[in-house]
Amino acid sequence: MEFWYIHFLISLLNLDTTSFFQSSISRPSVVGLICGTILGYPFEGFICGMLIEFVILDFPPIGGMPVPNGCIGAGVCSILIPKYGVYFSFFGGIVVSIIYSYLERQIRSMRNIMNLWIDKSIEKLDFNFGKYIFFSIFLELFIGFLYVSISFIIINYLYNFVYNKSFSYYLNEVMKLSFISVIFVVFSSLFFKFLNQVKKNA
Repeated sequence: MEFWYIHFLISLLNLDTTSFFQSSISRPSVVGLICGTILGYPFEGFICGMLIEFVILDFPPIGGMPVPNGCIGAGVCSILIPKYGVYFSFFGGIVVSIIYSYLERQIRSMRNIMNLWIDKSIEKLDFNFGKYIFFSIFLELFIGFLYVSISFIIINYLYNFVYNKSFSYYLNEVMKLSFISVIFVVFSSLFFKFLNQVKKNA
C-alpha cells in the first residue's frame, strides 16, 4: 500500500489528542510539518496543516456538532500533496477531518464501555485491567490507520474520475481561488479577534 507507513504514523500521532500525553504533537501544523518533511514537502505540509488548524479554531460546535479532527485532516492532506498539489489536498483534508469527527464519537462510546469493564474489575478487586487500556489504544490506532488508508484510496479514485473530465481545468482554478479565499478569511478572522481582545483589555 502506498505511503502505508505514513498512514500508520498519522494514526499514531492522533493518539496524542486523547489517549496519550496531549503534548501538542497532534496539532495539524505539527502533523503537516512532520508528514510533509518525510514526503519531501515540508513547507507545503506545514502551511496546509496551519490553515486546517486555523479553520478548526473558528469551527462553531453548534448543536453538539463535533469539531473536525485536525490531526487526521492534516495527515491525509500531506500524503495527497505529492500527487495532487496543495489546493485539492487541502480541501480533501478538511472533508476527511470533518467525517472522522463523527467516527470519533463512536470510538469514545466504545471507550466508555471499556471504562465500565474497568470499574467492574476494580469492584471485584481485580486490578489487572491493563488489557482493557491496551485494547482501547490498539482499537483507536487500528481504526485511525484504516480510516486514513480508505480515505486515501477514495480520494485517489475521485480525483482520477473528476479530473479526467473536460472541465478539470476550471475545477482546478476554482480550487485555487477557494484556497486563496480561505487564507484571506482565516487571517481576517484572526485579525478581528485580536483587535476585539485588545479593545476588551484596554
